[in-house]
Amino acid sequence: MGLLGKGQVESFERDGFLILRSFFDVAEVADLREATAEILRGAERGTRGVGFDPWTTEPGDALNPNRVYYYNDIFLHHPRLDAHMRNPRLASVFCELYDNDIDAFQSATVVKPAMMNFDFQGWHQDAPDYIPLSNYKLSSALTYLGEMGPDTGGTSLVPGSHRDGLFERGYVEMPGWP
Repeated sequence: MGLLGKGQVESFERDGFLILRSFFDVAEVADLREATAEILRGAERGTRGVGFDPWTTEPGDALNPNRVYYYNDIFLHHPRLDAHMRNPRLASVFCELYDNDIDAFQSATVVKPAMMNFDFQGWHQDAPDYIPLSNYKLSSALTYLGEMGPDTGGTSLVPGSHRDGLFERGYVEMPGWP
């Protein structure tokens, strides 16, 4: 028996996602948070693969003073984050869901700075960006480094939406939006 129970696998197949609360202990999350903060504190505007708050250049908080909102391939910049991406327990979960045909190809940090309006991103599917690289078995592992809830900027998921396939991509220009 692996890390997942039968009910969890069935839930994943039905809903298209699985929430593993407390999968990493408090100390692990604290280490990841500090490693991430170390990188965010050194981030400079103009760095390739790093996005900053499009609304302001005002300073953020102590963990993210530069108001970074994404940092691609962050695991390349800190050994603790590299180890996390290669975590055997996390890999085991993917193997239980997809057999052994898995491949990690990106690790990014998405940050939602306090008082930042993320509505400009809107509802979207990430999958169309990755289809050319995949075997159509696409999953993301999100490790939240802070408290999550409906009012804290977490990810919204629609149960069963994985069965709808890919939607046609589009972009709507909105006055005043980045």
